[in-house]
Amino acid sequence: MCLDVYLDSLSKEEYRKIKPKLNSDAPVSKLPMSWDILSVFYANQLNKVLVEFEAQQLEKKAKTFDWSVDLDNILSNPYQALVLTDSKQSILWVNKRFERMTGYPQSFAVGKKPSFLQGPNTSLETNKRIRNYLKTGKSFEEMVINYKKDAREYLCQVAIFPITNNEDVVTHFLALENEIK
Repeated sequence: MCLDVYLDSLSKEEYRKIKPKLNSDAPVSKLPMSWDILSVFYANQLNKVLVEFEAQQLEKKAKTFDWSVDLDNILSNPYQALVLTDSKQSILWVNKRFERMTGYPQSFAVGKKPSFLQGPNTSLETNKRIRNYLKTGKSFEEMVINYKKDAREYLCQVAIFPITNNEDVVTHFLALENEIK
């Protein structure tokens, strides 16, 4: 790393003079050496691991419930939080990032309906549209005002995907949620 700093400080003419003496066969690190770059690198790697873990969790559920769904396609959409409900909208599973986004632990959310996140400024019209969309059995997106555990409101973009079994009956819904700042 010190050599990199030194080489960056040279003029083009000075660099051309010493370039033949540089050993190009020296091993090159594949990791960034600056902490600010390294921290971004590790955060991206951790995010990839989390996404893979979440996909594995959902694949297990797909086998258990005999889903007929392309999870890879659904999970290719951007999301922070995942919420899996049964057909009656009772939460069966949320990912770890749900807790970071809302402040509610997984153990608290499971068994409740997503409406526990709503409050005084949540639009009744939005709720009505969501209920109507759920009845259609088609994917949709909606923006809703939700509330964190500490009572702060946030704007949540929700993409909801109905999940069918092999008999083409909607058995679950998977919501991909993003906090809009």
